Amino acid sequence: MSNFAKRLGKLKHTINHRVDDLPTTNQNNKRRKHGTGHHDNPMTEATAADIGTPKMLSLSRPPRDFQDLSVKVSFLCIGAQKSGTTWLHVMLKKLPMLCVPDQKEIHFWDWNRKKGLKWYSEQFPTKTDNVLCGEITPCYAILDDQQISEVRYLFPDVKLIFLARDFVSRAWSAILMELRNSVRGMQPGEFETKDSKIDKLEKERYLNEADPSRYDDSYFMERLEHATHRRRSDYASAIRKWLEYFPKEQILLINYDDISKQPRALLTE
Repeated sequence: MSNFAKRLGKLKHTINHRVDDLPTTNQNNKRRKHGTGHHDNPMTEATAADIGTPKMLSLSRPPRDFQDLSVKVSFLCIGAQKSGTTWLHVMLKKLPMLCVPDQKEIHFWDWNRKKGLKWYSEQFPTKTDNVLCGEITPCYAILDDQQISEVRYLFPDVKLIFLARDFVSRAWSAILMELRNSVRGMQPGEFETKDSKIDKLEKERYLNEADPSRYDDSYFMERLEHATHRRRSDYASAIRKWLEYFPKEQILLINYDDISKQPRALLTE
């Protein structure tokens, strides 16, 4: 069993067996600072000790546009970025009993909340009683308290899905995607659409410019240290935050490796 699989197992165990006296991330950082803890890269330290006890917090009143909501969201895939969420979106779209937006990553709760709950409801083409609606936006893993509390208020029974990939592999894949998008002049969060397809020669040009061998190690080390990549690789902190608002029974943690090893069994979960 790989070290990542072992760490993921500890994370799952802790989600299912929360205790009040587990040290927080800050406490672990203090121990490392004084030489009494591990000295691993922070991105690889998603251990059982990083998960706390849920508070089941929520908004005290409905959001201002509550009356515009016309969809019941049954599941949200909240992470992790570059961990098989595109595959999951494609597979879920094929199931007739499920309804997911045509576009993966609609980023409503982080980037598009100002568009309103009416716009959000319109992203789901089928909204009938016998169809379960849900969406996949891996950046939801790092939503703040206000955003998560609103999700809790509107959809208290939602099932949360978290696909977890080896930390280093995930971060490296994310950095390469970031580099490709930067070379193409795409802004963070901008996605390729049918209208933005490029011809073969243009694709060869940007892939050549985005070749990682053209960049020295200092570039990649700087990107790895950036808060964007560090937060997205800190699975423990992300799950701990969501556990403050949702019970463990509503969180499904899946190993990325299971996509290739047992995809059918994964979909039945």
